[in-house]
Amino acid sequence: MEPRQVQELAKATSAAQEHLPLWAEYAKAFVVPVLSFFAGIIGLWLASWLTEKRDNKKEKARIEKEVIYIAILLTAHLEKVIQSCLQVAYDDGTMEGRPAGQDGIYHQVTTSTPVFDPLQIDVDWRALPTELMQGILELPDKIDRLNRRHESIYEFEFEPEHAEFFDARQYDFAQLGVETTKLMFDLRKYARIPLKEPVEGEWSRDQMFNDQIKKIEDKRHAYQERLNARNLHWQSTGQFQDASD
Repeated sequence: MEPRQVQELAKATSAAQEHLPLWAEYAKAFVVPVLSFFAGIIGLWLASWLTEKRDNKKEKARIEKEVIYIAILLTAHLEKVIQSCLQVAYDDGTMEGRPAGQDGIYHQVTTSTPVFDPLQIDVDWRALPTELMQGILELPDKIDRLNRRHESIYEFEFEPEHAEFFDARQYDFAQLGVETTKLMFDLRKYARIPLKEPVEGEWSRDQMFNDQIKKIEDKRHAYQERLNARNLHWQSTGQFQDASD
């Protein structure tokens, strides 16, 4: 394009701008500044949103690492509780097949019940879901209630074998072992820590708990059947029959 033609085009454009319609003048005077204002607001909001998103991502990564740390640490403590539950679940008051009491007559406990104080563990409990946190923090109270219950049974049982006491103690701590195992499983699952799948034929602590629970339940069921039979016998003959026979 020739220089002369460029000058003529510039003059034509300038003249057109000088004779803009009223609505175009209004748009130029008011709409453009408003659009610029909102564009600035949107830009600030977008920058803030991107910053917040980046910070949230960092916080999420930090919490995930914290949860993994908490899960690994608590798993170690819960393993001790579970192992202690297993020992109590198989404590029948004997040692090497003989009553564990010093006189060789009375059965006596040979294992201690679990000791667990989660409040002494320095972790951020708020990183855990409410249900998991509550289940773990309630463990000491569960253990304490079981201990008091068993002490009450022992106090009013005078047979040397203390059969009711040991049955209750074994059964309750086998159940607690199962519950704590599930709690530990849920904790590791929440933290996305790989879980070891049971291998058929290998020793299974879970199976030992379940076997002991079934054994005591079968024993109680058999006793109840004998008790019912005794009551029927007494009602029909008027003669007493010992249910323990």
